[in-house]
Amino acid sequence: MIRLFLCSIITAFTIVGGVVGAGFITGKEIYVFFASDFSLSGIYLTFVCFTLSIYLIMFFKFKKVGAYSIGLFIMISNVIIAGCMFSAILELYARVFHQIKNIKILAIITAIFVFIVSAKGMGAMEKFSLFLIPVVIVSIVVLSLKTIDDKVIILTPKRFNGVFNPVIYVGFNIILCFSVIKNSGEKLSPPFKFISSLLSAIILCLLIFLISLSVHSAPKTQKMPFAELFIHDVKLSIIVDIITLFAILTTYSSALYSSYGFCDFKLKIKGKILVFLTSLFISNLGFSKIVESIYPLIGSLGFALLIFTCLLSKIFQPKQRERTLRPLKCRE
Repeated sequence: MIRLFLCSIITAFTIVGGVVGAGFITGKEIYVFFASDFSLSGIYLTFVCFTLSIYLIMFFKFKKVGAYSIGLFIMISNVIIAGCMFSAILELYARVFHQIKNIKILAIITAIFVFIVSAKGMGAMEKFSLFLIPVVIVSIVVLSLKTIDDKVIILTPKRFNGVFNPVIYVGFNIILCFSVIKNSGEKLSPPFKFISSLLSAIILCLLIFLISLSVHSAPKTQKMPFAELFIHDVKLSIIVDIITLFAILTTYSSALYSSYGFCDFKLKIKGKILVFLTSLFISNLGFSKIVESIYPLIGSLGFALLIFTCLLSKIFQPKQRERTLRPLKCRE
């Protein structure tokens, strides 16, 4: 029992590690999807969607109908997101180590390390997240509480975006973490799957709520609304940079892992290297552009595709034969 409970906690940290990336820590992602029309109803809707989506994906089985379409979409989406994470590493290193000339070499070394972790499989990724994510969670809670001062909590959103954006956000992150959720959670029994899903949703929504309260009054032009709150405090600014790097590393490894295959189709080492190199090439698009343009598109298409595939799987699911007991004939 204790072992299963610990496994469910590790699974929750691994899922959270796939969601909490650079855009999350800097506040840009949270501002776009939540803080621009912040409400308690939006957070509650996000909590329900995250809990149900994570729990159902742990039971998800690829059927012939839609399996290749959804699997290919997940792989391509995660290659793009992996490129986004490498771009975020470059931006972070350029800001922190601005005196060093060969920043790209340092970023590539970091990327190779993340590639090795993701290529080793789920066990390595779980240990990776278990080491980094608790530090990220505690740091965000402490930092955000320093900036919240008698904030007014709005119960309902003012516009439709206050409902639509949280759903899109969940859809995007479900696509990003699909393989991680499925493979990390499949070893758990149903009650512990639910515990892990619930814990993941609670942690994510708590962090979203705290960051949203901190940045919802920030101007739209700010690239890093949460991180810039601590720009004048050297110690706090260093902490923000450290947890941003931790968050990027876990999300980067999650994206690479999810782009290595789906269902029974798994890439071999040469294919994984090709995916890794492709993500480095995609990073030239830039982190901010991907967040603002590609994130909502992937979220919308991903959520719709998941629902469509699940419905098709139920409709076209082959009926199982009913076993009938034949009466035994007594020998005369």
